[in-house]
Amino acid sequence: MSDQVEITRLGQEAVFDVRSIRPVDMEKWLSCCDTVGPVDMNRLIRFEDCQVLRVGPRRVLFKSALENEAHLERQLVGKRGATSMVSVINVSDYYLGVRLTGSNALTVLAHAVPVNLYDLSPGSGTATAVFSLGGIVICEYPDDYAVLVERSYLDYVMQRMRVCGLVDSAIAS
Repeated sequence: MSDQVEITRLGQEAVFDVRSIRPVDMEKWLSCCDTVGPVDMNRLIRFEDCQVLRVGPRRVLFKSALENEAHLERQLVGKRGATSMVSVINVSDYYLGVRLTGSNALTVLAHAVPVNLYDLSPGSGTATAVFSLGGIVICEYPDDYAVLVERSYLDYVMQRMRVCGLVDSAIAS
């Protein structure tokens, strides 16, 4: 594998998928969350002890350490009084992640996703296909990306990314 990219498995985290039918309902619900600043589109923010990723006008992911799962669920479900048109779903058992770090991380990801990730700034992310599977790519820091996929496909995705790292290494030689 290329020495310019490191591919590692992420530990399980608490992940909550919050969705609404109408963007106005999501905005109303988010206004009840005491966030630090506005929840911008596709930007990570801090809320309590978690990260919040706005995936679209009607979808937000809350991500935290697994030990915060019960507390975070109580907080998020408690905010539902703002509007009944928002669903809060615990998807902690659904998603697992891969971390790609290093100067070659974007090149390896280019084999996996059909979107231009060069526009992602640190703290931003997007829902996209990952090797034709539903997934989420988050730019944590420069040259540091987290890829969340359905847990049953994690080994497959990791293996494919390692192969892509080998291909890029051979091309560079």
